Formats: sequence, structure tokens, C-alpha cells
Amino acid sequence: MLKKSVQYIKNLPSARSFSKTTILLYDDKTLQHPFIKSWVETFKYRIALNAGESLKTLDSYSFVLKQVQNMVRSNELGGSDLNFVALGGGTVGDFVGFLASTYQRGRKLVLIPTTWLAAIDSAHGGKNGLNLDSVKNQIGTIYPAEKIYICEKVLKTLPQSELNNAFAEALKICLINQPKKFFKIEKDSRSLYQHLPYLIAGKYNIVEKDLYEKKGLRKVLNLGHTMGHVFEAIHNLSHGQAVFFGILFSLRFSLRKKYIKWSEFQRIIEKLFVIEANLTYQQAIQIPGQKVREVILQDKKKVNQGIDFIFIKSLGKVVVKTVKVNEIVTEVLRQQREL
Repeated sequence: MLKKSVQYIKNLPSARSFSKTTILLYDDKTLQHPFIKSWVETFKYRIALNAGESLKTLDSYSFVLKQVQNMVRSNELGGSDLNFVALGGGTVGDFVGFLASTYQRGRKLVLIPTTWLAAIDSAHGGKNGLNLDSVKNQIGTIYPAEKIYICEKVLKTLPQSELNNAFAEALKICLINQPKKFFKIEKDSRSLYQHLPYLIAGKYNIVEKDLYEKKGLRKVLNLGHTMGHVFEAIHNLSHGQAVFFGILFSLRFSLRKKYIKWSEFQRIIEKLFVIEANLTYQQAIQIPGQKVREVILQDKKKVNQGIDFIFIKSLGKVVVKTVKVNEIVTEVLRQQREL
């Protein structure tokens, strides 16, 4: 089972625990921490990456692929024992996952997430990919990592802002299928780390039933992401803040469509407002309808003239409904007037 690939460890795994034919690809910004720098230097074969959306391009892929190929040719690294170890956040995991899945038709992949967001969400489920013409994740594969190390010492180096960025994804999982954790989890490193196994298990309970997205069961994990991508693109927000606003939009949309009762709506929204953002929701929702339409029409969840949208029925229960893009635009304009 996929969830068995996740290991919770206090310190980074020894380089000796990997095969001698391992290439480490790491976020160069992590070297600011001496213990990570020392650990990176124990790997004979390593490639520094500049994390961020600019990494997830065909140009970057080609550039790094040539470095890998040069290492393989010079040092006899090829063959089935070749490992790729990725140390970094979501963009590094996406990039190295795609690299590992395509190089020599697929080689072993190990992920060591260095952000809360990656530890909770993006490292799990096997999705990876590159952006195309600034549109996110248009090229990709589904290629689960052989192992995912959740390292407590690494996560403890992260600032409070990182916790805030991941908190929306944590609450998203609770809204989908971990309702008992929704009011117990707090926005601090101790609480988040304590609840990580439950949050990750909640995601795998869905992913393992529909790894390759053939049954439509994984769609619920996109809760908050349809409008979240709009907020992210228009306001240049962090992914966590954008998903937070996306969930708020879904809640209000669900209330208007009468999927959720007013009392349940109030109960959920009070907890969500613990999340901090650079904008208020009233400011964030002020987006021209045409801009909303343009971003949504690039969404992978688009079905003909509609899109599979995730509505909230109650804490721990969501439903997927196909709605017209124009209906979402109309709802954006309605919320602008209402707020």
C-alpha cells in the first residue's frame, strides 16, 4: 500500500542507506542550515536546484537531464539501481518526480519534503509535472515515490509563515474525510507534526482507491483548488493562501446551492479564519469575470463547457458536481455584491 512508503524519522537518513548509484537533487536554499549542508555533502553525486515555479519548465528539465546524463556516462551510474533522491518543497518534488518517471523509462524515487506543504500534501499521491507557457502542471505523470521521509528535524527549521501556508491543505483533508481532526489541529509545529500521520492517511485513503484518476474518486482532493488557482494567478498568492480563499469560495457557493446548512457553514468558517492571508476575502474576490473565466478554462478539471467543482455538504463530507464555467463566474460576481 502507498501509505507504507511514508516513514517518520527524527534525523535525515544516512547517505549510506541509499545505493551507491544515487543522485541527490536538492533545493540550494536548504544549505543555509548547517546540518543539511553537511548531509548534502555526504552524497558523491548531487545537483543543486533553484526551487520555485521557474524550475518546472522544459528548459530546466533539459538542463538538469543533461547533468544527469553526464554523471551516468562518466561514473557508470546507469541501470536499474539508479536512485533519485529529492530534497525540497513542492516544486522540487514535482520536478524530480517527473525526471525520475521519464529518465530511462523510470528510475527509483525518494522524496524528503522540506516544507510543511510538501510534507502534508504534494509529496503524496504520485503526481508530478512541469508547467507549460506559465500554465501549471500541463505536462506530467503519476509516479509514486518508493519512499517518503518525513524528517522532524528538517520541519522544525521552518518559520511560522510556512505553517500558515500549509494549514489550509491540512484543514482541507479534515473537511474531506478527517472530521475529528478539524477542531483539534492547531497552527503550530507541534500540533501539525502530531496530526501529520492522520492527515497523510486521509489523503492516501482516497489516492489508493484511484491512483491513476480513472474512477473520479481523487477529484475530491481538489477542494478549494478551482478558484484557488484563480486567486493564486491573479493575486500572486502563496498556494496555501490561495487554497484558503478557494475553500471559502466553495463554502459560500455550497451555501447558496443549499448543499450545506447555515449552522454547519458557520461552524466551519470560524475555524478557517484562523488562517492568515495578505488580503481579506472581500479584497481577494474582486476579480473581473473575464479573468476568472480565462484561468478556469485552463484548468485540467474542465469537462466540455463545465468543470468538476467540489462542494461541501458537512464537515467530513464533500460532493463533486459538474457546473458551467459561466455559473462559477456568476457566483464570483454575486459574492462581490454580497460582501
